[in-house]
Amino acid sequence: MNPTPPLLKFLSRFAVACAAGAGALALTGLIPWWLKLWQPFTFGPGFIPMAPTTALFLLLLVIACFLRAKTAVSRTGRALETTCLLVVLAGATPLGLQSLLSFSWPIEQWLSRTSETVGQIPVGRMSPLTAGCLVATALALLCGRVRAARWQPLRSLGGWLALAVFAVSGIVTIGYLAGKPFLYGGSTIPMALLTAIVFLLLSTATMLGAGSDAWPLRMFLRPHVVEDGSGPRHTVEWSLLWLFVVLIVGIAVLGLQYLNREQAKARLAAHAQLETIADLKVGQIVQWRKERLADANLVRYTPYATRRALDVLAQPNSANTRLTFTRWLEPLLAGGAYARVLLLDADLNVRLAHPPGSSDALADAVRAPAKQALQTKTVIMTDLHGAPADGHAHLDLLIPLVVRREASTEEVPPAGTTPSPADRSAGLLVLQVNAHDFLFPLIQAWPASTRTAETLLVRREGNEVLYLNELRHLPGTALKLRRPIDDPRLPAAMGLRGEKSVQQGVDYRGVPVVATARPIPDTPWVLVAKVDEAELYAPLRQQALFVVAIALALLLAAALGITVLWR
Repeated sequence: MNPTPPLLKFLSRFAVACAAGAGALALTGLIPWWLKLWQPFTFGPGFIPMAPTTALFLLLLVIACFLRAKTAVSRTGRALETTCLLVVLAGATPLGLQSLLSFSWPIEQWLSRTSETVGQIPVGRMSPLTAGCLVATALALLCGRVRAARWQPLRSLGGWLALAVFAVSGIVTIGYLAGKPFLYGGSTIPMALLTAIVFLLLSTATMLGAGSDAWPLRMFLRPHVVEDGSGPRHTVEWSLLWLFVVLIVGIAVLGLQYLNREQAKARLAAHAQLETIADLKVGQIVQWRKERLADANLVRYTPYATRRALDVLAQPNSANTRLTFTRWLEPLLAGGAYARVLLLDADLNVRLAHPPGSSDALADAVRAPAKQALQTKTVIMTDLHGAPADGHAHLDLLIPLVVRREASTEEVPPAGTTPSPADRSAGLLVLQVNAHDFLFPLIQAWPASTRTAETLLVRREGNEVLYLNELRHLPGTALKLRRPIDDPRLPAAMGLRGEKSVQQGVDYRGVPVVATARPIPDTPWVLVAKVDEAELYAPLRQQALFVVAIALALLLAAALGITVLWR
């Protein structure tokens, strides 16, 4: 073995070179924000650039590295180094916690000055993973400031923190190189490729700067005493070094492959569950409409009901006639499916409103379909509309009262007779449904425990999306809330444009969601089932953290194994 007095000097220079490279790349990360042109600096289609706050904090860490590398630094230099590290700790910690605690620092919006996204990932925002690496690197540099022999374990702790940052950034870099970048496809902000490369360089500089007597560098340098008594020299244990590199790369590749495979399965399962719920809700609404139409057609083809209604129209001042008809209506209203009944003559004048005291106003939205029901002599279910009395969302079942001319008189056709050209509508019975009583609760009920999921009912009106039902996160907006139909990221607009697959978008609150849409047969309605990305993909984030923790644990085990070999 050749004594290597220049070795430590070479390692020190190499550490400075790594820090210089990291500083140059961090400055490169600021260029797109100066030019307001970030796309060329993502280094791949569909990737995100380095956030401006990340670049600034990395530059502060680089400055601290340079100050630590100097053999003789003034008190002012040491104070500047400490200040840089404390600023990184104070700034990166809340930026890393903001996604977990649901708050936002305006500094990122101010520095990036963009609201653009890559998929559903906001551009110019710091990743929680990046924030964690910034904090770990700053702590590692703080630990490396102490040079006294009794504080050697603290410097070793700094080296291990730098090694953890090296491992995490290495996993992220390998993911980019393999075409399967880490954390893409959800709402969690991933670490940018340029950021990962800077951390590789910076963590290398930090480990080398911790000193030859501090771990993990100590594992690969074997001291020995030379005969001239000039002090201990060091040689590199290349076999242990290469073994450690192979272990790091192997752990990173296997962990990344496992994570990508499991997350793809979990994402498909989550999407399938969302589609199943959407199909379930469509089936429930279709069944509900069938039941209401069945009720209406039963009344339509019940001659007794028609006769009693026509008696009221013929004798509007007869209390007995009205009482006989309304008593027949009571069982129909007792189930709670219908809020009120209106009896209209052939000119659409309201002659009776039941129960007593209920409004006899006929909504303007009902008049056109009422005329159609009179003309076609068939039951018609109207669209949802606001009731004149209370403004609540209602829909109506319009039942024509059909009579048939026979000789000189008009009679109600017997049950089961086929339609005849001699039939005409002498009036109209309106069964009004308050959508807030059953339809809206049916739509809003989610078959599993959830914080953010909901189903929406929408229809198109001109160039706008009209939300028909009450919304979970914005109550009191049924038939009031509108959004542009041409919004490319609005799930309701996507559904009205015919997109039925699971889509990522931004809902009426401006929150990233995963949604799927289904048209409701025989209606202009589209049902949208959606859930916030943060909730849907929370298990994926937890799984990612678990895999990273396992990878770091394996890395620590590998390091301990190499330590045993070194001893």
